Amino acid sequence: MSCTPQNYPEKNKVVIPNVVNDSETVTNDGNSIDTIYKNTIPQYVENLNFVESKILNEIEILLPEIDNQNITRDFINAFELSIYKKNAKNIQLNINTYKNKTELVNIILQKASPGKIFIGPLTSADTENIFTECSKGVLFFSFASDRKQAGKCVYLINFFPEDDLSTLF
Repeated sequence: MSCTPQNYPEKNKVVIPNVVNDSETVTNDGNSIDTIYKNTIPQYVENLNFVESKILNEIEILLPEIDNQNITRDFINAFELSIYKKNAKNIQLNINTYKNKTELVNIILQKASPGKIFIGPLTSADTENIFTECSKGVLFFSFASDRKQAGKCVYLINFFPEDDLSTLF
């Protein structure tokens, strides 16, 4: 079994808006001069807003308070146990629970800063549109199962059986 983070780098590329025109002057029969313009193909560059951000040791955990209560409780226990077992002194986990999408968005808006890591949310519905905060230099590790949510600063940590099957065969 694997839980390989999914991220699709082609979503991280941005088209350079300037298109350079190359021109070529052609003389026809010695009487007229035509200028032919050729547009160059737009180039792509990586848009990595968090590259220059220092990763912070304070990690924000984003879990639903009402939906999936058992999963939320188990995740909190697992995070706390892993920090204890690793004897990690330089990592601080901040547990943030939310009742609805509005509360989730407010938590993200309040806590987003360059180098901030968010673990969560659990569902694809809650993960939708969190990429809008990527420009602030944050990283999200979501448990969503919809691969379309991956990209920019959003990584999916989930079990994707087809990845394992394609590796085996």
